[in-house]
Amino acid sequence: CGGACKIHPKCFIFTWDRIHRNCSLLDPLQQPFTTEAAPTTLRTYTSTTPFGKRIFRTPNFVSWTSANASCTSQGGRLHIPPDITAAQYCRLLYSVDVYWIGVHRLTTSSSWLDMNGQVYIPNLTWYPGEPNNLSGQYFMIVYYGNIADVADTYGNYIGVCEV
Repeated sequence: CGGACKIHPKCFIFTWDRIHRNCSLLDPLQQPFTTEAAPTTLRTYTSTTPFGKRIFRTPNFVSWTSANASCTSQGGRLHIPPDITAAQYCRLLYSVDVYWIGVHRLTTSSSWLDMNGQVYIPNLTWYPGEPNNLSGQYFMIVYYGNIADVADTYGNYIGVCEV
């Protein structure tokens, strides 16, 4: 591909698409323009996911409450994986086995709610022995590809956020 660009008189730069095995030769720009660099951030978006969402992780391992606040402050909300493929995708993308998701319940209710306050009907399998509904377990994690109910103080994990 680089050799083709070298011999083409108007080739300015080339790109090689490894997936489709295509070479693209690009001519010089007609009018130069300047762009601003993106701001430095710990938030990394993924451009394509198997479930059609842009996601990012919280910068630190935190409680559910802190993960929720972090997502909200960055214009997102805690993610709810639509299926096992999405749950596994997030595990692999962020190299973690446990992470917070956007499902919780009120202290006065046994119903799980999503981030819009709607009743959440689990679309993932509960981890064996879950939900055990112990006192204080009002938050949900993905735990090795399954879901589990835990207390906010159970541990510090990343939150997966969506926009």
